[in-house]
Amino acid sequence: MEFSPGLTKKLKFDVEYRDSISFDFMEDFEGAGINLLKYSGDTSIVFPIIGSDAFDIQSGAVFLDNTHDFVEIITSTSFYPASIIDKAYLELNYKCDNEFQVFLWGNLGSGTATVEAITVTPKSEWNKIYVDLTTGIKTLNALEYKIIFRLTKNTGNSTGAIYLDNIKIITG
Repeated sequence: MEFSPGLTKKLKFDVEYRDSISFDFMEDFEGAGINLLKYSGDTSIVFPIIGSDAFDIQSGAVFLDNTHDFVEIITSTSFYPASIIDKAYLELNYKCDNEFQVFLWGNLGSGTATVEAITVTPKSEWNKIYVDLTTGIKTLNALEYKIIFRLTKNTGNSTGAIYLDNIKIITG
């Protein structure tokens, strides 16, 4: 199969988790409480959402408008890879009409730093992605890590909606 820049191809994969991996963070928006916090910015955050826009029973949603056009949301708990050479991935279901960025946040001991992991483009249907965090972990070489979702309303749009579900940090 050939791939070309700018073109989308739908692929279907069957994925199984290896026995040696660990789930260092999980949020499915169906339990008590939400494991995401506002890090910066101002927006109307709606967690959870049910109905036709939800992935399963409930999903998380962020709605942007001209008054609330930027927010950063961070995982409430840190994760700690067993070693800097371990692989680490973000698994995420999403749909959105507005792009958003995912950053790896690190506590360096003497301060904090971030590296961008991916920019996610709008998709009208639910998608699952795996984002490799390994390079960012090696770059930061931090004491602990979190994930930041940065949402900025696209220029020219009056609103933006981002739906998230089944957020997992997988290491091992």
